[in-house]
Amino acid sequence: MMRMAGRLLLLAFALLAAAGLLRLRFDANVLDLLPPDLAEVQGLKIFLTHFGLPSELIITVEGPDAETAGGFAESLAAALRENTPSLVRAAPPWMERPESLVPLAAHALINQSPEQFRLTLDKLTPDKASQRASEAIENLATTLAPEEIALQGYDPLGLLEGLSATTDPERANREFSSADGSFRILYATPKDSAKNSHPPRDWIEGVIRQIDSWRRADPERQAAQTGWTGEPAFVHEISSAMSSDMRLSSFMSLGFAAALFYFVYRRVRPLARMMAYVVASFLGALGLAAWVFPDLSIISVGFAAILAGITVDYGFLLYQCRLRTGGDLARLRSTTTPGILAAAATTAAAFSSLNFSGLPGIAQLGTTVAIGVLLGAFLMIRFFSSDLARMVLPEKSRSGREIPRGVFQFGGAVALLLFVVSAIGLVWRGLPAWAVDTQSMRPRESIAYPSLDRMSLALGDDKPTVQVLATGSSFEEVSEKLTAARAILRNAQAGGVVEGFELPDALWPNPEWRAENLTATSNAVSRKDSLRALLEETGFSETGTALTSGVLDSWTGWVESGSTEFPDGEAFDWIARRTMSRDGGEFAACGFFTPTPDGDNRTSAELARSGLFPTSWSQLGQALAAHALTRGILTLAGFFAAMAVVLSIAFRNATDVLLALGVNLLGLAMLNGLMSLLGMEWNFMNLCALTLTIGLGVDYSIHVIFALRSTDENREAAFADVGKALGLCALTTIAGFASLAAAQTEGLAALGRTCALGVGVNALVALFLLPSVHAWFQKKQAAAVRFD
Repeated sequence: MMRMAGRLLLLAFALLAAAGLLRLRFDANVLDLLPPDLAEVQGLKIFLTHFGLPSELIITVEGPDAETAGGFAESLAAALRENTPSLVRAAPPWMERPESLVPLAAHALINQSPEQFRLTLDKLTPDKASQRASEAIENLATTLAPEEIALQGYDPLGLLEGLSATTDPERANREFSSADGSFRILYATPKDSAKNSHPPRDWIEGVIRQIDSWRRADPERQAAQTGWTGEPAFVHEISSAMSSDMRLSSFMSLGFAAALFYFVYRRVRPLARMMAYVVASFLGALGLAAWVFPDLSIISVGFAAILAGITVDYGFLLYQCRLRTGGDLARLRSTTTPGILAAAATTAAAFSSLNFSGLPGIAQLGTTVAIGVLLGAFLMIRFFSSDLARMVLPEKSRSGREIPRGVFQFGGAVALLLFVVSAIGLVWRGLPAWAVDTQSMRPRESIAYPSLDRMSLALGDDKPTVQVLATGSSFEEVSEKLTAARAILRNAQAGGVVEGFELPDALWPNPEWRAENLTATSNAVSRKDSLRALLEETGFSETGTALTSGVLDSWTGWVESGSTEFPDGEAFDWIARRTMSRDGGEFAACGFFTPTPDGDNRTSAELARSGLFPTSWSQLGQALAAHALTRGILTLAGFFAAMAVVLSIAFRNATDVLLALGVNLLGLAMLNGLMSLLGMEWNFMNLCALTLTIGLGVDYSIHVIFALRSTDENREAAFADVGKALGLCALTTIAGFASLAAAQTEGLAALGRTCALGVGVNALVALFLLPSVHAWFQKKQAAAVRFD
């Protein structure tokens, strides 16, 4: 009956895990890995939600001169439109349809301050209108600039000259070309793409393939330098790199474990059973974790796969013990279960403490690994041990031979040498530096990031800027915040800590100004017909009168209807897409300021106190470093506290608890010393190596201490029991992490190097220094008992 109940319980867990796997989704958003309570993270999330343009892929084309680059851009745009389901824009919408400027101009002009609007109305008086129209005709006869011809031919009275930089069409023209014309930009989106939705992966890859095909189709196009950037490119590169890195490392780790087991033991059947339970524990952990975190981050899934190698450790220990104890299942379990359960409970408690790190991605990692470790320990003790007891295996093995003393001497010498070297590193170089930027999140081999840097340089927009975001549930709330931002930034500019700033209040509806300005339009509106006749007499066709007439018609309509809605039209949508947004019930406006090289964060702090979100990637890096330092220390303290509780329950001996914790503290200190000597840095990605290496290292200490207890402090016998298995465990874990050193993502590569180094140090200390120290303490205690 008990056996049947156990099987039913196991079946229920299996069905629960399988159902979890069906509802699992993988999250590749880097910001979802970061602390949600940081204002910088909140600001970037708001920016990406409202202004990230997740479906807009930016394509750059550079040629030796303006004419060649222009031809390349037009040809590539045509190829993309023809061969991919893409909407491609190679010029502002008003270059193709000048009439689209009417809604933008009417709204932006009526939204000016009353003082500025009076200057606009002055241009519509008969005398000024006649003078400006004559000057425009003369200029059109002499200029060769196509942008100037198009714009002045459509706006002879210069109404658009009164617009701010935010709404200036000429500035928007520069989004498509550098000043010399040799650098061109295309904007591509999938056809029928929904707002704020990332394009399909195959669409991005198809566009990239088409760009490559376009270059190879004509030898002359080899001179074109192409690139792509924008949010779709960033997400595609980061998610592809992380997914590839995680899969590679996971398979290499498990593959190395399998190869090492077969090389040492030459047995296929136990290897196949062990790997089946390892995979089952991994899939089961993912399925159960999916009920807690339906959207698991890729990094959590990847490291859960690597740390499924912990289950391999339990399999190595069981097999090694089976070779020494024979087929007695009860003896096999009684010998191994205390150590495995203590190690699993300690590791699970340690990784569970990562939920207090404030990093959602790391918290997911901790919970998933904790579930996997406990599930793996259960599968190995309950099922793999039974399988081993029934298998026909050699009664004796090479592991039962006497261990040469040279092994301990060599291992101890290496451990002591590393201790001395790491101490020198700490004294000479100090602790490893903290990286306060976000470079760790970038792929090593990227096209999107260099393309963005090159585009900023070519457009003369390469100065570091800080985005300023104002959000609210109404026009008025956002308008009030923009007014507060302007006052703060003006004071900062006067104080020399801000070089310049730009806010979208020229576009954001100001009900008071709008009402006053509409009242003042009566005279200009009444002269609409005479203004059209004046322009026609001067020599302008219907196209040349369309903007002036359209603006006056719009004002007339707003006076009659009292409408305060945003205007419609391609031109307004294009200019406003990066500065103002209405997403659901939330309104948002985005501006920016350029701090001086010596400026501090006081301006950002003052903006934040006024309810605004100043944010930038550089500020995010600084905030992450500060967060990691404060929360990291607290998390590490909780980590050690959790381990102390579990170790106390497992050992019931204060000396053994202190030794296990001390060994790991020593390993942590040695890791930092070696990192300093090797020039390695801490960043927010490899910071979890602290808990990873300690959580794994304490396993080695637990197994060694239990082995020493069972052999009456005979380190040779203890090493024969667990040393070989632990050595193999350490090698498989080191190999798994070391495989990440070649990861495409710099942060993952740093994490792989750090973890491999930390696990190696902890394994050496536990295997070769801990036995001697443990024996010394036992002798001291025995002597104290005899003395008493």
